Parts: sequence; C-alpha cells; structure tokens
Amino acid sequence: SIRGISSSLDVETAEEALPEIEDATDILGKFLLVAGLVSLVIGGIGILNTMLVVVGRRTKEVGVLKSLGLKGRQINILFVIEAVLMGVVGSVVGLLLGILLSFALNGFGERFLQSNIDWSLQTEPIINGLIVGIVVTVVFGFLPVLAAGRVRPNVVLQAQASTLPR
Repeated sequence: SIRGISSSLDVETAEEALPEIEDATDILGKFLLVAGLVSLVIGGIGILNTMLVVVGRRTKEVGVLKSLGLKGRQINILFVIEAVLMGVVGSVVGLLLGILLSFALNGFGERFLQSNIDWSLQTEPIINGLIVGIVVTVVFGFLPVLAAGRVRPNVVLQAQASTLPR
C-alpha cells in the first residue's frame, strides 16, 4: 500500500504480475495450438473429399492407364504427385493471402491506434507453413490415392462404372 493516499490501495509491480501474465500467455498459447490443430483436421477433411472426387471422376482414365500396362503403384505415384502439387499451390496461395491480410490488418491497426506498428516478414513461419500445408495435403490425400490404384481395367469397358472400389 502507498502511504499517505489510502491504506486500502494495493499496488502490484510488474515483477509481481509476471507469473499471472505467464499463466495467461500459456493458456492462450494452448488455445491457439488446439485451434490450429482443429483447422488442420478440417482442412485435411476438405483435401480428402477433394481427392475422392478427383479420383472418382477419373476412374475411366485410371482404367485406361491400367489396360495400357501401368501398375497400381505407378498410378498411385501419379496421384501422389498431383496431391503434392495441389499442396504446394494451395500452400503458396494461402501464404500470399495470409501475408496480404497481415499487411492490411497492420495498416488498419496503425490507423485505428494512430501509431506506428512494427511489421516484418519472418522466414521461419513462412517455411513452416509451406511444409505443413504440403504434408497435410499428402497425408489426407493418400487414402483416395490408394483407391485409385485399385481400379480395375474392366472399368473402361463398362458404361456405368464410375465408382471407386471398396
């Protein structure tokens, strides 16, 4: 308490408040980690559905490739390459949109607070985001790719066969 002002007024120094601030920061960090993981799972499910549609619409193409002599693993490699390319393109587009949004929010924050906010690009999060985007795409795109390798060549001969094997 401060003498002369009031005996009921307690003043807390920054050093005394540090443990409370660290606890709040840890809780916020855990929340953001969980939110990020949930976002990755939701994005992965979207990738899984996209790859299922891609493979499902291309069963005749896969049947033709198999009837020409390609093995199931060769077809799987083609679809994995496609999934990696989708991951690279999607990650790059996401990174560019994230950078633009960050820049725009920085400008809005500077105008709102009427003060200069330091803003800079950090390479480590950009590289990590690119790697995580590609890995998530490949991991969630792998099951539909396995289904593509199981398509039988007789699919080409059947007019209504457009479903994936079970």
